[in-house]
Amino acid sequence: MAILITGGTGFLGTYLANYLVDDKGCENEVVVFDRTDEFRWPWRTEGRVISVIGDVLRIDDVAAVVEKYDVDQIVHLAAAVGAPDPDRVIPFLQLECMATANVFEVARTHGVQRVVVGSSIAAYGRQDVDELVETIPPTPDHLYGACKLWAEHLASHYTTELGVDSIVLRLGSIFGLGRSTRGSYGSGLIGVPRDFRSSVEQAVAGGPLLKPFLDPVVDFCYAYDAALAVWCALTVDSPPHRLFNVAAERRRVSEFVSYAQTLIPEARVEETEKAGALHRVMNTDRIRAELGFTPQYTMESGLDDYVARARAALTER
Repeated sequence: MAILITGGTGFLGTYLANYLVDDKGCENEVVVFDRTDEFRWPWRTEGRVISVIGDVLRIDDVAAVVEKYDVDQIVHLAAAVGAPDPDRVIPFLQLECMATANVFEVARTHGVQRVVVGSSIAAYGRQDVDELVETIPPTPDHLYGACKLWAEHLASHYTTELGVDSIVLRLGSIFGLGRSTRGSYGSGLIGVPRDFRSSVEQAVAGGPLLKPFLDPVVDFCYAYDAALAVWCALTVDSPPHRLFNVAAERRRVSEFVSYAQTLIPEARVEETEKAGALHRVMNTDRIRAELGFTPQYTMESGLDDYVARARAALTER
């Protein structure tokens, strides 16, 4: 049996593959499925995962890898995070919507036991609330959030009407190596944003460390904790709900930047208005109670690992 990760060489896919084979010692084969087999950087998965080149937009490609490796669980992470460039709306919609449909249809026709879908806090839209809970009616205010909400509805349809067991994870603001350089931002569908979280690895390479003018309390979740959330979703038996927020720790933006400064003292700090989305915080009572999700990284320990990996990656390039 095998676990298939779509978008497996992207930002979260890379962290997840490493987490499954290294931290969890996953007995099932881990199959990384993407349009490239690029698996550089100091990960410890080389030779321990199966890398398959394919296109999630071609349903035959998805079916072939599921059949060949006897896939019984799929983690669907293939996506382009953010707003599409004006002339790339149609391919953006194809990736966000039809790719998800292909995954679910193959899961249905091939008896896949569970599909875990990576959704986003963007499905909520700009809610004027103290914290975001799963029971709040989503009101996405841009195309990416609308596509994620559509994917959530599709998952619900395939689960309630067609018998495909699925769990949806609304991922918050995840930080880690490759946030702005791997996967979706390399797709050509969207522009690479200036983001204070991903500026950490750019600062390691000699660029500026971005500091937003605003200093709200936001969620920080290191990518390994996002991988842990996926693991919880893959291994739970039958939770009462199928939609969960994923977040770890609430801290001020200034704390993140200040601690990054201590790790990269040579970096120049650039204060800026455009430094990435600052989302409202998400309530995580449901995922902690029903999936047993307990984050392992603080903001500081996540940054420690992030910077260490960024330095090692810079050395290897």
